[in-house]
Amino acid sequence: MTDGDATRPGRPNPRPAGPRVTEPRVAEPRVADPRPKPRRRQLRPPIPPGPGPTAARGPEPAAAPTSDDTVAVPVAVSERVLVGAGGLHQPADSSSVFALDTFGQPVEPIDLELPGDFVRIPRRSGWMRRLLIVLVIFGLVAGVSGAAIGRWLHSQIHPDGNHGELVELTIEQGQATNTVANNLTANGVVANGTVFRYWLRRQGGEQTFQAGDYDLFKHMDYPELLTALRAGPKPPVQIKVTIPPGLTIDQMQKVLLDKLPGFDPEELKRALLAAQLDAPYVKLRSPIREGLLFPDTYNVDEDASSNEVALLTRMRVQMDKVLKDLNAEARAADLGYSVYDVLKVASLIEKEAKVDTDRPKIARVIYNRLAKNMSLGIDASTRFAVGKTNGERLTVSDLSSDSPYNTRKALGLPPTPISLPGKTSIAAALNPTPDAKWLYYALTDDNGVKGAHTFATTNAEFNAAVKVCQQLKYCD
Repeated sequence: MTDGDATRPGRPNPRPAGPRVTEPRVAEPRVADPRPKPRRRQLRPPIPPGPGPTAARGPEPAAAPTSDDTVAVPVAVSERVLVGAGGLHQPADSSSVFALDTFGQPVEPIDLELPGDFVRIPRRSGWMRRLLIVLVIFGLVAGVSGAAIGRWLHSQIHPDGNHGELVELTIEQGQATNTVANNLTANGVVANGTVFRYWLRRQGGEQTFQAGDYDLFKHMDYPELLTALRAGPKPPVQIKVTIPPGLTIDQMQKVLLDKLPGFDPEELKRALLAAQLDAPYVKLRSPIREGLLFPDTYNVDEDASSNEVALLTRMRVQMDKVLKDLNAEARAADLGYSVYDVLKVASLIEKEAKVDTDRPKIARVIYNRLAKNMSLGIDASTRFAVGKTNGERLTVSDLSSDSPYNTRKALGLPPTPISLPGKTSIAAALNPTPDAKWLYYALTDDNGVKGAHTFATTNAEFNAAVKVCQQLKYCD
């Protein structure tokens, strides 16, 4: 800097020209601060054990440092945390470093010769600690809750104690699994339908169960319940109804009403007129169902014991099956008759024959008399005409009836079958004894066979057989 610079107008000279003179500092008297001192955290670095006053007794009193013997020593501190506020002090003849507080007083000596001259004070990590606490609490709550839920689920799947009372449950056709589970819950078989439904899915997907009635129990074990459902419903309670061959429709109705309390007499009469009972081999529809229903033993489910049409339809279908098995259509054509005519012949055989060996013989007599345009003269048909189907004695008036069913007077076959023929009689009507010329028969216990008939070709042979019948009191 030149003299000109020092005397330049407008700019004061920052320092006087000439040699620099250092003025001694005068220590100002310390004035106590009336304000309360802030509480500061004093950091005490670790003091290694060893001889000397520092290790044994702590820091010795020392004179306040002066500017002549002060050495600045860096100390590593954590973020925003200071070791004292007055800096560091080290006497010239010592290796110890003192941290100074705000007022320049020594706080703690630090030995510079020890390893780790720089002191690191870890920062407080409050948010991490809080997060860790939250996670620990959450884990404890989750563990306790999981254990409680596990125990609850186990109690649902495996209830304690024995079975409760019997529960009769019905599963309808096509019923969904959800509905089944809800019904199980409503009846107390399971405590929670939702749990049972999800448990079912873990056993192999959506389950389907057979429709029907099941015997279950309250508070059932899930695996045991699933086994019972997969086993299917209990066999339905069935009522065995036997319709013997040879009954008339009126007699059959009495049997059905007696065996099946659920049947209603009026409903049964209406059911007999149902179109389901019409047969394809009957050309003219007739309300008389004689010969169209097959006599047999039928098992009727108790639940269906009030369905009259269903049972009668089964009997009609069974007759069609028997006719098909016997090749009835072809055999009837060979004989020159319709299937319906064969059923008429079979119904007459059913009422007349007492032993099976006589059935094809009686069939031959009927066909022979029809071929000669002779009246059949079968009293069973006349009984049907006058309503004496239970063995009542026929009167002269009955025998002279003009009914087309009175085969004493009317020629040919009766208008309809007169009874429900069985399979043996139908087979005999389709397969009469071949080449025989018989025109008559009478009940004589022929050849010692109880109920056997004697068959005759001439009137004289027949009259002789009738005498035997009268002696045995079979004939009047």
